[in-house]
Amino acid sequence: MTVEPETRPLRATARRAGRWWKIEIPELDTSGQSPTVRDIPEIAAEIASECLAVSPASVVVDTEIELPGEAEALWAAAAEQEEAGRAALTEAARLRRETIRALSEQGLRQADIARLLNLTPQRINQLMTTEGNGCPSEAGAVPTGKECGEA
Repeated sequence: MTVEPETRPLRATARRAGRWWKIEIPELDTSGQSPTVRDIPEIAAEIASECLAVSPASVVVDTEIELPGEAEALWAAAAEQEEAGRAALTEAARLRRETIRALSEQGLRQADIARLLNLTPQRINQLMTTEGNGCPSEAGAVPTGKECGEA
């Protein structure tokens, strides 16, 4: 029975090179190629196992795949825009709750606030009894905007 030595985790980087993906494993000073993204992890393990003379099953290769061309920058820009959009929606919701709170503090009933804002009375009640993060506030209390569980 042959016992293979434990190997340390390895890191590989794959980047587009023409029609192929070039896989580099700097720790082993070696590289290889893959025709598809799907095959990169398996091929990286095979490359490492050949270099270390062990079975592919005993090799752990953490593979980072770099997006080609402008894709990385475009994807990052999209993520930033999405985050900004979510922040804008959160602020809009806070302003809506603040509007409803101000109208309520002026003595308007929920039904009247609903008519003024073209919302259902149920939606007004919901906005008055939830905090900015969607957590229920204390029964009948005006939302404060604090996170659930925060004192």
